[in-house]
Amino acid sequence: MKECLKTFLMYIVKILLFPLKIFPIRNYIMFCSNSGDSYSCNPKYLYNYLIQEDNYINYKFIWAFKNPDKYHFLSDNKTILCKYRSLKFYYFKVVSKIYISNSIEGNETPKKKKQIRIQTWHGGGCYKRVGLSEKKVGKLYKLRTKNNIKNTDYFVSSSKLFSKFVINGDFGYTGSIINCGMPRNDILLDYDKSKYIRDKVVNELKIEKESLIVLYAPTWRYDESKIENIDFDKLVVTLENKFNKKVVILYRAHLHMNNRTINKLLNVSDYPDMQELLIASDVLISDYSSAIWDYSFTYKPCFLFCPDLDYYIENRGFVEDIFSWGFPVSRNNDELIVNVEKFDSRLFVQEMNNHHAHLGSYENGNACKTISNVIKKITNNGRCD
Repeated sequence: MKECLKTFLMYIVKILLFPLKIFPIRNYIMFCSNSGDSYSCNPKYLYNYLIQEDNYINYKFIWAFKNPDKYHFLSDNKTILCKYRSLKFYYFKVVSKIYISNSIEGNETPKKKKQIRIQTWHGGGCYKRVGLSEKKVGKLYKLRTKNNIKNTDYFVSSSKLFSKFVINGDFGYTGSIINCGMPRNDILLDYDKSKYIRDKVVNELKIEKESLIVLYAPTWRYDESKIENIDFDKLVVTLENKFNKKVVILYRAHLHMNNRTINKLLNVSDYPDMQELLIASDVLISDYSSAIWDYSFTYKPCFLFCPDLDYYIENRGFVEDIFSWGFPVSRNNDELIVNVEKFDSRLFVQEMNNHHAHLGSYENGNACKTISNVIKKITNNGRCD
């Protein structure tokens, strides 16, 4: 019933907004991250790059947020903020020359022929099923997804297999693909900035600089009750013995999951930038999150804790077997401890290089520049194919 209502409202709103097409296209580049939930991810890093480019001196940048007041620091003579799905939002979306998003949104806004919509998505690598291939999504969700994809002009890809199995496969997209990696990963490949960013995070979180920083960041699930808690007491002892350092564990909840309190863990769910946390961390513990793709380019230890693996495979599914990704996989606490104890950094580096090669990685630290060049050609000549 909820899906029916969403789809019905989408078409009603689309009809009501049709008169907005009378307004001419303006030199606006509009950004939206996680359907207005945050200033983050690929749109954030792309915005930070474009706003410094002289080529866009005659452009205004628009950001859409569910809570614009939270991001007032962005508002200046170059950047305008609007409330997501307000009338102002729809107006800007209709008149903006470029619209950049990292998620599948409603398709209620009419699109003009000369407008360009760029989909950066919010995950790289090639891991879990998404879009039309998700096992638990209904027909109406798939209909809305198809409508959105139909109006996408460029899709950003992180790897060859992502293009093949996710963009072309899971989303059924047949348009232009920008093979450049994800903008948010440019900073992970800028190793000169790593020490500065680590110091920044350590100071803000008031962590001792010599500590071993472990980031625990599980992904979103249909059913949170399937998550088994890690035995953090035992894990801390094992990590300290393995790396001979005092351990501090940070907890990062997924944007759409319950931000719960876990004893003895420092909750960093409200920290504004996930990439900075990845750079600052010495170890990542995750599961099916695309954060493991980002983190793989640091070559630091990464462990997958997947106590609900069978349930996840049955209800979501993967493109390829999780045991082929190269990360140590643990189904329970005992396996996690063993994987930490026997971790071999040299072997892991080799596994990550093999993983990047197998997926056909496009990550090279120049994603923002590549997308900017595409936008320059679009704004000067129309489409860039």
